[in-house]
Formats: sequence, C-alpha cells, structure tokens
Amino acid sequence: MRVRHANRLVALFVALAFVPLTAGCGGDDGEPTGGNGQADPLLGTWTATSFVVDGLDIIPGGTSISFSLISGGSYTLSVTNDNQTTFLCGGSFNCSDSGDFTSTSSTIVFDPGTVDEFSLNYTLSGTTLTVSGSVEGQSVSGTFQKVG
Repeated sequence: MRVRHANRLVALFVALAFVPLTAGCGGDDGEPTGGNGQADPLLGTWTATSFVVDGLDIIPGGTSISFSLISGGSYTLSVTNDNQTTFLCGGSFNCSDSGDFTSTSSTIVFDPGTVDEFSLNYTLSGTTLTVSGSVEGQSVSGTFQKVG
C-alpha cells in the first residue's frame, strides 16, 4: 500500500537543499558513508519515540513508526497501528512506503523531483534524530532513536 507522502516524513523522518548521499565503504568498520568518505550518521534504521501531528503525540497511543535511510539515497518506511489519525496511513492501520531521499546538514528531502516531494528540517545528536516541518498543511515533529 502506498502511503500518502505525509508518511514519508517520518519519517521520519524526518528530515530536508539537495545533496545526494552516495554509496561507499566506511573503512574497516563497514559503516556506510556519504560523499565525503565519512560515516554518514543519518544512514541506518530509526524508530520514533515521539511523533506529534498538530499537537497530538501519536506514539504513546500505540502507533509505531520506523524508517531506514539506505546508502545510495533510498528509504523505507513502516507505520503500524495508526489507530489515532488517518494522517499517516490514509485510513488503514498499517502501511509502508519506499523511495528516494537527499539530504544536507539540516534538511532531508523525500521523493525529490516527484509530486510527492516534501522536506523536513532535522538535528542529529548522537543516536537521536529530531525532525520538524509542515506536511500537507499540518505541523509535524518527531524524535527518533537509531536502532541499526
């Protein structure tokens, strides 16, 4: 099922001017790298600890959001138990999506160059990613923990 482009935020998320991430090797530790040869801290799997849509944090109510940013500039997203809002899954309880992304040091752009394109501002502190922005006229913000 294709998620409305609002879900690809999470994305979080979450996430965005346009510098594509490129594939590479991170030396002996095998971590993915960005175009500068350094391990790219955005790459990996992220799980929401908070996701607020127009003032309502949907995570404590049982919704689960996770996404992966993959070396080479692609992402996958999964939402389960979206029982509090139709914003994420468009009326379904579970949904998933995938596509391309680009990033800068403060912005992630999901599905660049398509009608579904949207961007989120982000900050990264260790293994905590915080995103914020507006998607389809709704204010969104979220906090994600890196799990892989």
